Order: sequence, then structure tokens, then C-alpha cells
Amino acid sequence: MAAVAPGGARPGPRRTERSSVSPGAGKLDKLRDAVVAASKQSGRSRLMEIEAPISWSEFLVRQGGQSLFIADPSGDSVNGLDWGGDAPIVIPIGPEGGLTEGQLTAGIPGGARPVSLGPRIMRIETADVELAAFTSPSHAQLGSMPCA
Repeated sequence: MAAVAPGGARPGPRRTERSSVSPGAGKLDKLRDAVVAASKQSGRSRLMEIEAPISWSEFLVRQGGQSLFIADPSGDSVNGLDWGGDAPIVIPIGPEGGLTEGQLTAGIPGGARPVSLGPRIMRIETADVELAAFTSPSHAQLGSMPCA
């Protein structure tokens, strides 16, 4: 939920081959409460939507008209990356253990592009904030930032 302040819009759990948790209604309610608290703290006037869990393949189908990047260590560095055009940017972050090769390549025909935050594997709580910072309009004013 940390991406609320930098600009996250619609996070939600995705069922992947390596998913270890399938959040129920109670967990989704807790996530929604966190969105409200973080939005109040950051002064955000619109709340993020927390979607119900969907499959990876369903997620990929829903991404038409958006710039889809997939967080994966095999991808291009986010440092200095051209995020392209005015289309909304979507960057799913895989589960612990990452996406399988099949899931990663399933997005490529639809235009998905793997991107990397560097050689270290981050927790989702860190990766989402870093990705939001790299894709924010203010980042263009900051110039290139090192990615370790």
C-alpha cells in the first residue's frame, strides 16, 4: 500500500504459479483500510481500488491500451528507461520466487517489457515504491538515478 503516496492507482493480488497466499475478504478489507489511511496521510483525494484476486492470464488480457512492464531481474534497467508515451503504466511485481518463465513470456506478445531494479531481489513493499518513483512525472526532472 506504500505506492499510494507516489501515485499507485489500482493494485490487486494476482494468482500466479508461485503465489503462496490467496487473500480472502478479510485481508482485502485490511488492504482497503490501509489505502484510506495512506491516502489521508499523503493528502491524496482519490482512493486506489483494491481488486479481488485474478489469474495472471486474466490480468494480461485486461491490459490493452496501457504500457505494460513486468518487474523481473532479467529485464532492462529502470535507470534512464523510456517509459513511453501518455498511456497509463502498469508494472506487476511477481510473487516470492518470481514469475515462471512461461508467465513472463506470456506477456511479451501483448507488448509487455521486463524491467529490473538491479541485481538484488526486493520485497514488494520496497519494489513498488521504487517503481512508482521511477515512473512518476517528477522523476524526469530529477534525471537518472543509480539503481543498485
